[in-house]
Amino acid sequence: MTDILNLYLIASNNFQKISEIKNITEMNHDIIDFVELYENFLSIQTHIPLTFETCASGAIFKNSDYNFEQKWCMYHENNCSLQILCKSCNCSKPKKFIKNNKL
Repeated sequence: MTDILNLYLIASNNFQKISEIKNITEMNHDIIDFVELYENFLSIQTHIPLTFETCASGAIFKNSDYNFEQKWCMYHENNCSLQILCKSCNCSKPKKFIKNNKL
C-alpha cells in the first residue's frame, strides 16, 4: 500500500464513524482535495513514517508515530473542507492522484 493510501484510509476511517452516526451516505473533500492536503502536510514535516500497522478497517499508525498521527489528524481537521454527497455523485467526481510520490 502506498503512503498516500495509508493516510487516506486513516482519515476516511474517521469520516466513516461520522457517517455512521449521522446516517450520511458519503462524505468527501470539497475545496481542497485530499492529495493537496497530503502534499502540503508532508512538505512541512521533518519525520515522515514509511510503514504502518494494519487492522480490520485498514492502515493505522504505529505507536512510535503517535506524534505524527496527532499532527496529521489536527492538520486534516483544520484544513479540510468536506461535502456530503450521495454515492453516485461522489463516484462521479474526478479523482486526483499524486504524480511523483517520492516516499
